[in-house]
Amino acid sequence: MKLPTILILMALVLAAGVVGVQQLESRVGATTVPGVIVLDLPALDLAAAQDLTRSQRAARMEWVVIGSDPMSPFGIESTRRRTERGEATVLFDPARQGGAGRHDGWGVVIDSYAPTDAPGRAARAGERAAEFVRAQSGTRPFLVGLVLGEEFGSDLKDLLPELVAAADSLPSFRRTTIIVLGERMPLSPKRLSVRIDLGRWDARARPAFADLLGDDL
Repeated sequence: MKLPTILILMALVLAAGVVGVQQLESRVGATTVPGVIVLDLPALDLAAAQDLTRSQRAARMEWVVIGSDPMSPFGIESTRRRTERGEATVLFDPARQGGAGRHDGWGVVIDSYAPTDAPGRAARAGERAAEFVRAQSGTRPFLVGLVLGEEFGSDLKDLLPELVAAADSLPSFRRTTIIVLGERMPLSPKRLSVRIDLGRWDARARPAFADLLGDDL
């Protein structure tokens, strides 16, 4: 086969790849493949949440109604529905707070780390969570949970940039939201939260995570 013919064939293959990506984006839509990362961080108080909101683009703070489930409003039943729909779900628990029923509904749970010191466990969990997010380059929705606990409050400044960078590395037809669940309001079923939307969200975001908690994402 002559060189000009080979070059023409290579150009045709490249063009077919570009058209395929364009067709994929037009079919699934630029904002129809969601990913959610939930950080359970009870140590996040109002002042820290305000600082976080100011430091991150597309971030907003709100109080959300929660139930009795761990990580609510992303609780056991919500997570189970996601796994039943075929979404990729993984929970990292460096705080080792996995009590009876806490991990129900999650497809994969990772709660053992080395080294055993708290900062090392949190950093390793963040790295592995970021690795998982970077691998989600297809069209499968995903949910990542990190149970950080009270002792990991100072680790957020190191974990968050890595997770943001991982979400930003995904294809343009994906949209990812990072939710930081903070302190609970005394004598009230509400919890402080910060939401950071990454990717092309358009007008899909809704108050109280309504767009993330429904069956039709």
